[in-house]
Amino acid sequence: MQVNIRAKGYELTDEMKNYADEKVGNVTKYLSDIKEAHVILEQETHHNKGDVAHVEISVHSAIGGEVLMSEDTASDMHEALDNAVGKLKHVIERYKGTRNQVDKEAVRELRETE
Repeated sequence: MQVNIRAKGYELTDEMKNYADEKVGNVTKYLSDIKEAHVILEQETHHNKGDVAHVEISVHSAIGGEVLMSEDTASDMHEALDNAVGKLKHVIERYKGTRNQVDKEAVRELRETE
């Protein structure tokens, strides 16, 4: 899986790049047919909260071309990335359940037509 990491308003260090690559790379445990992932790390200033970190992750499935996304905002970039990866795992589990349900319905329809 190819992981593309981009930073906005944030200096991307090698340590953070490796951390993001490792965290997002572990998502393949939950869905093996991911061909690429895009990670956007953004540091922005909120009018009430001050500096906040915003992370967006999108993964592209090789089967069906589905795009699964998650995002999170926190006070620390590591925390925001961890939360976004956790949300992405939940999205993947939901997607796999939907995909399995569609497969079961297709098999059921094939049996009925025989």
